[in-house]
Amino acid sequence: MKNLITKKSARIAAAALAATVTFGAMAFALSYKPAADSYTIASEDGGYYSETTYYLTEEAFGEYESGKQAGKPAAKAMSASSESTSESEQEGGEFVMGVAKSVWVMEELDEDGNVVDSQLLTKDEMDDYGISTMSVSNKFTQDNLFGGGGGGGYPDEEIGESEDSLYLLDISLAVTYNKGTKQYSATGNATWAEQLVWIDETYKAAEESYLDFLAISWGGDGNLKAESHSITGKYYDGNAAVNFTQKMANPYEAFVWQFYEKEGFLGDELEYAKANVMLSNTYEKQNKETYIAMTYTHNYGDLECEFSFGLDALVSFVEYERAWEISIYIPEIEY
Repeated sequence: MKNLITKKSARIAAAALAATVTFGAMAFALSYKPAADSYTIASEDGGYYSETTYYLTEEAFGEYESGKQAGKPAAKAMSASSESTSESEQEGGEFVMGVAKSVWVMEELDEDGNVVDSQLLTKDEMDDYGISTMSVSNKFTQDNLFGGGGGGGYPDEEIGESEDSLYLLDISLAVTYNKGTKQYSATGNATWAEQLVWIDETYKAAEESYLDFLAISWGGDGNLKAESHSITGKYYDGNAAVNFTQKMANPYEAFVWQFYEKEGFLGDELEYAKANVMLSNTYEKQNKETYIAMTYTHNYGDLECEFSFGLDALVSFVEYERAWEISIYIPEIEY
């Protein structure tokens, strides 16, 4: 197990740089080898602050998911990996890597709930709002709820004639490889922290008219084909399932789903959108490696978004003023 962790550790820096460099520039990053089963990188690349954690063992990623489901911050330092055989290994699967990314979002609204602006916060902006963590549960306590804040916690701030609201967005991606079937399974998940909207503040239930997008994409020069794909999700009201439709479907490159981030009278947020793609090599392996990527595109004013493919397996929206996106990558995908 330790040798496997060391091997995966060498890929962390490559994955961290994947959003800004091409495959040819990855060799330098591979010389960096953190000796842990998880590793967090704080960054302001792209003009916003994010924290991205790479999980090298299934146990570490499972601990992150358990903490998230319990409403607790994901642990930054995981315990040593277990020597026992994991559930996926018993089923013939080998955990490749997991990655999770957190960002804070500010949305400025007018009195009617129309979105004036939506942007990812920098560290300085987070400090200005008094946000010192990427976890809702650490920052906002029950006392805040009765001061106008939401279940996800957002202090109300006056901006001219409007108000702004703060939201926490998490996305994650995990990949396993089944030696028996020779298939990769990639599972991506997106979730917005829950907000509480008071009955007299329904204008904060904004953006029900705009579609967001979740994409899982991969490289491989056409050698990796999706044998199956699926997506499911729900809102925080406990009953409503998310209605997904396909925006793009290419079994050799990517699947993009579109959906509404909020629904209902008070705008319940997306509790989760979980997508899975199963990939197989269509030809004999060429001893090459590529990436599997997940991209979340937040749309706050354009009725339609068109997408393009980059050289690094990333799906990007075509230049729109009222949309932004965040992405995560997992390397070590052989084809």
